[in-house]
Parts: sequence; structure tokens; C-alpha cells
Amino acid sequence: MMSLRDSLPCWWNTLLIRALIRKGGMYRIRVPTKVGTTDENMPYVSTFMRACALYESRLSDVLTLNVDQSGNILSISATTYIPYCTGATVSDAALSNFNTSVEIIETASGPVPDTQSYMQKLEQEKVEKEKGAQADNRSFFAKYWMYIVPVFFLLILSNNMDSGQEGRGQ
Repeated sequence: MMSLRDSLPCWWNTLLIRALIRKGGMYRIRVPTKVGTTDENMPYVSTFMRACALYESRLSDVLTLNVDQSGNILSISATTYIPYCTGATVSDAALSNFNTSVEIIETASGPVPDTQSYMQKLEQEKVEKEKGAQADNRSFFAKYWMYIVPVFFLLILSNNMDSGQEGRGQ
């Protein structure tokens, strides 16, 4: 694995990136999740891009860092201004310095559920349900007379029709 560093001379970085391109390699950026910490056990976030895309864009790229409210890095993404490799040749002078733009996006907190009003609503429904169950102490016929009367009426009518037809047949 090759590593490009700011402390190396620019010609050395040019040689390293050209070696990556010959191998069809990927350019990886690795950033610790907490900035300013040098702990070896620190977790890192990484991103990759094709080395030829970085080369053909003349080392111009855009890094997007997603951070939480306390500044910890959650993710990183890298893009170049050229979306794919075309096989173009770039002069060494164009590869002397990285031209990196950094975008920092802070995550926004989502809405917090309103559990207190929901619990109050549930309690109110429970009280209304209990109150409603105790208020209707009517008898079966008092509750369902509107269903019983039409059935009873239809039975009387059907009996009258049957008795009327028996008289005509004789």
C-alpha cells in the first residue's frame, strides 16, 4: 500500500499516484473520527476513489465530512470533478499540489416524540371507555329493538301472505 503525504516532495507524490494508476489502484482517504486525537486505537472512517480520476482531475477533489453535534466525524465521501477515467495524460506541473475542497455537514436532530401528551390521550380514552361501558345498563330488548321490530314485522307479513294464498286455492 502506498501513502501520499504532504511532507513528501511533490515529485514523489506524482510518482506514487502514477504507480497506482498503472496498477488500476484506488486512492484511499482515512480520517480519525475524533479530530486532534492521536490514539492508536481510535476508529477511522474511510473513503475510496479511483486513482486515475484523481490524476485526471489534476488532484482536485471534494471531501464531504458528516459530523454529529459534538464534532465527531460520522462519515466521509470523496469525489473528483471528473466522474470517470478517460486515459488522459496530465503534466507534472499540474500535479504539484492538491486542490481539495472540504464540505462539512452537521447532522440535524430529528423531532422528539411527544410521549407525555400521547400518554395523557391514552388515559383519557381509557376513562371515557370505562365511563361509556357503565352508562349503558339497558336490557337486551331496549338496546336492540330497532333490529327486532323489522324482523318481527316481516314474519307477520309473511304469515299473512301464506294464509291468504291458502284461501284462494280451495
